[in-house]
Amino acid sequence: MQAFYNKHKATIIMLSPLLLGLSFFAYSGISGLIAVKDAKIFDQVTKTSLQIGDFRIQEIDSKTNKIKWTLNAINSKSNLGQNQAQVQKPKLTFYNPNTDYNDAQFEITGEYAQFNKNEQEINLKDNVLLLSSDGKYRLRSGHLKFQEQLAYLIVSNNWTLNSTDGYKVSGSKGLIKKDFSSMISQGNAKLTKGKQDPLEIQAQQITLEPNETQTIIAEESALFQINETTTLTAGKIIINQDGSIEAESTVNAKASNINCFSDKLIITVDANKKPIEAIFTVNPYIIQGDNTIYSDKIIYDFNTEKASIIGHVHSE
Repeated sequence: MQAFYNKHKATIIMLSPLLLGLSFFAYSGISGLIAVKDAKIFDQVTKTSLQIGDFRIQEIDSKTNKIKWTLNAINSKSNLGQNQAQVQKPKLTFYNPNTDYNDAQFEITGEYAQFNKNEQEINLKDNVLLLSSDGKYRLRSGHLKFQEQLAYLIVSNNWTLNSTDGYKVSGSKGLIKKDFSSMISQGNAKLTKGKQDPLEIQAQQITLEPNETQTIIAEESALFQINETTTLTAGKIIINQDGSIEAESTVNAKASNINCFSDKLIITVDANKKPIEAIFTVNPYIIQGDNTIYSDKIIYDFNTEKASIIGHVHSE
């Protein structure tokens, strides 16, 4: 090797700058390819408005540049090819759009969640707990679906919603509006209210609008306990804010001394929401023993527990 070096020393010295230049060129080319590849990947990730950090995802409003919602977790598994991730111990915080996302609207936690970036959808599962920021609503469920485009949260699997107003809503499936202005329970739906103004109602679908009108709408096989002795069934029952009741479609009010039917019913109440009169119209009839009595109108007085049969009375 020493003899080879001594023999070609002059040539090696002359070629050294050229060899160094070629090495630097090769290194620059490889670095450039890596930079270009990284730039393409980064460009693909940032085409969405989502900002993804360590176990933290947040959605930014393009107009206000405020955070719309965040998802935090202690652990995650992701598949970047399908833009999906599964996280443990998730915490989803949704901010109030009515305040330009300055205030939190609610917070949801669970055992784990599945996140789909393309659908902007988060599915929280097992021991799901929702708490509204004002402390008014508490919801527990086995599954909750949050989607950016939907106005409602979708809940299922043994869910129950409680409010500080005394309402308790449950059913097979629930649609809870993100601002809590409407709550819909579907399938074996049940709504109760304790303490002040107690009530209990069941149906295949119950809609509660608590923020303004406090209207309750029960549909499909609706059953309502009017008082200790009287039950009401109908295709549709509406309970208004003042406590008055409207019913339609196969209406039946039944107590120990009355069994009355019609296609429409209005129940008036006093200032304490205690029922005064039940007014049956549209094909009303009453069954007393073996007799069926038809008329234009039937009025039942809750105080006297007597019914007045009015107009074109006939029996069969």
